[in-house]
Amino acid sequence: MRTLYLVLALVTNILCPALSAAVRSQSGWDLSTPLNGFSFKRAKALAFKPIKSADKVGLYTSRLKSLKSRSEVYPKSSLSLLARPDLQAFSDGNGTVHHQNISAVGSFSTAYAIQCTWDQTPVWLIFDTGSSDTWAAKTGFRCENSVGNKRNQAACEFGQPHIPDFLQDISEVYFHRRYGSGEVVSGPMGISDIACGGVSVSGQQVGLANRAFWHGNNVTAKLVDQDVTAWKPSFYTIIPDGLQWGSTTDMGKYPYVVDTGTTMMYIPPPLAEAIAKAFDPPATYMPQWGSYFVNCKAIPPHFAVIISGVHFWINPADLIYQELIDQSNGKCALAISTGGSGPYILGDVFLQNVVAVFDVGGAEMRFYSRE
Repeated sequence: MRTLYLVLALVTNILCPALSAAVRSQSGWDLSTPLNGFSFKRAKALAFKPIKSADKVGLYTSRLKSLKSRSEVYPKSSLSLLARPDLQAFSDGNGTVHHQNISAVGSFSTAYAIQCTWDQTPVWLIFDTGSSDTWAAKTGFRCENSVGNKRNQAACEFGQPHIPDFLQDISEVYFHRRYGSGEVVSGPMGISDIACGGVSVSGQQVGLANRAFWHGNNVTAKLVDQDVTAWKPSFYTIIPDGLQWGSTTDMGKYPYVVDTGTTMMYIPPPLAEAIAKAFDPPATYMPQWGSYFVNCKAIPPHFAVIISGVHFWINPADLIYQELIDQSNGKCALAISTGGSGPYILGDVFLQNVVAVFDVGGAEMRFYSRE
């Protein structure tokens, strides 16, 4: 899987200037219309007249680290849980309830980590634009299984170090977050200083998890999330012009969340079905996984997401997960699946094919094709 390039300010590289798009004012979707319980409101720039300048390599940068997951480890995005109320659960017969999330099927799942400091302590944080709270594992935390029974701390596999305390406590303020994988963390909130990529934020409200049901990777100890608030989760949402696969173009306007914490792309069901049939030979839907599977040597259609008139083509090699094989038929999973009634998601399969700029101050996202 290729490197993910994300920019939170005016910092980009490997750009193709002829293939770039800015997304701020989209038409074709009634923002007053909710989607599966989600409401929409156009973001406002933080400055009255945002300064427009060309994106360029900045002084402060930090390369994300790709973390391949084991089969029982899933992407952490809370968005995938909100978007998928049909999250399946099953028991192994030993009292342990397992969760099966379509955005995290098997060993192909990938998370991206960034090296930061937490009150001057170096830590690796999972970078997730689809979750709301920045949090760390608290020293002495209680590790639990899926039904709340205590187990050894090592079973949660949080990376070291754990964080002992905040710089400043916040009285009677707590966080509780359930992720799309079924994992749960909770604990107090407080104030600490966080720095990533040479950019420091003093007095950041953060959480320390003193209870956790978690599938870790022994590298990262926590998440750094990019939403606006823990109380009313907000997501980076755009409305693309449409999708193209092969000689077919669909210009339907749907909101898509740009989420680093979701591996696959989740699109409207009729489009997912049409794209699956465009593989040679065609892919078939397997409800037990909630995903499409195809002959591992199938030929994918040329596929692009159209944003502001620009086609962002996805590398055909990224459309089939060669690592995930269904043992019953020997087929591989597709990187595109049905998003049900929404919201729809542009996950890592899209993001690893572009350079994405999250311009919070200018209230817009910008995308560049990768050379």
